[in-house]
Amino acid sequence: MSYKVGDQVYLISGGPEMTVVVVGYDGDITCTWYSSKSDGFQREIFPPAALKPVPEPPTTPNFDECFKNG
Repeated sequence: MSYKVGDQVYLISGGPEMTVVVVGYDGDITCTWYSSKSDGFQREIFPPAALKPVPEPPTTPNFDECFKNG
């Protein structure tokens, strides 16, 4: 899987939702997340194989589509 800046990911082993902030030339991914334990933002570099994307939320049809005759 290839990631781009702004993607939401988390570690395959679990943990907080993180945001991709750098995709390195070597393929490593730098992520940032907020930690209430350390009371601030954290930043770490991960190999892409250690990450998986956060699933997209289901889309909701707009109001008009719900009441179409058809």
